[in-house]
Amino acid sequence: MRRPAKSYSFEFKLALVERFLEGEIGLDLAVEAGLSTPELLRKWVRAYRQEGADALRPKPKGRPRRPDAPTQARALIARKADFPLPVLLQVAGLPRSTFFYHQARLQAPDPRDALKVAVTEIFKRNHGRYGHRLLHTELVRQGWTLAKKTVLKLMRLLALVCKVRRKKCYNSFRGEKAPLPPTF
Repeated sequence: MRRPAKSYSFEFKLALVERFLEGEIGLDLAVEAGLSTPELLRKWVRAYRQEGADALRPKPKGRPRRPDAPTQARALIARKADFPLPVLLQVAGLPRSTFFYHQARLQAPDPRDALKVAVTEIFKRNHGRYGHRLLHTELVRQGWTLAKKTVLKLMRLLALVCKVRRKKCYNSFRGEKAPLPPTF
């Protein structure tokens, strides 16, 4: 069974490498520092000699984050009048087909526009007292086919907050506990 990989701080690595470069023996340093193998210290020294102290810093984990394509497409649409499109696409690193896909989606009408109007109209007609459950029931009566969560998401998107909260379940406890009778 393998032990989990241990990570070492930048300062720890740098101190060991500097001691090694001053002339101390690598095997003794590795044993003293509790390294699993002296090869680890040799690897740090090699990296330090090639790239400097920054090579000993921890590398970022995972895939590098890229800006999302819709945001890039919006920025390119704004700059399209000033610069040629191929140049903008090359600078942004965005494929041509991806740009045109997002441009079409941004300019297309909202497919849920009629539903948003219906939700807002029902909500206002009932003076903000309908929550997502009653709104869903009313929409189904009107002929819409949709899930309750869709109504909930639309209410959050449209910032529609119900004025009335559901009543709490009945709980008979009202204060301190009574003392137990002596028979118990």
